[in-house]
Amino acid sequence: MYCQWELFSNRCKELGLLYEMKHIISAATQGYEDRQLSFF
Repeated sequence: MYCQWELFSNRCKELGLLYEMKHIISAATQGYEDRQLSFF
């Protein structure tokens, strides 16, 4: 018998959704290197 977390995580994997906070934060901050504008 599956617990709710297993059902949830399996469904997210099927749909290609991020469901773990470390993966969500990593994806959200990807590409945010030093983008400070410089005029000099």
